[in-house]
Amino acid sequence: MKTASFLLTGLLALSPFAAGNSLAQQPAKPELRVGFVPGPYIDEFKIGVEPELKKKGYKIRYVEFSTGLEANNAVFKSEIDPM
Repeated sequence: MKTASFLLTGLLALSPFAAGNSLAQQPAKPELRVGFVPGPYIDEFKIGVEPELKKKGYKIRYVEFSTGLEANNAVFKSEIDPM
């Protein structure tokens, strides 16, 4: 009886980890938040990179900044995704 109780306790202790793995494996429609500073970079991204990301199911949200410092701060604050 002690063995069954010990086994049941062990399984209950591990169940949150098993649930976490199944949740992490569920496919979601990811959204990438991409930031740009002035220059030709956003146009090049839209022409060359965005179509490939969309084929893979990503949604793109663009954020424009006037300086690189603002863009770096947005990455630090998780307002945009690091690339």
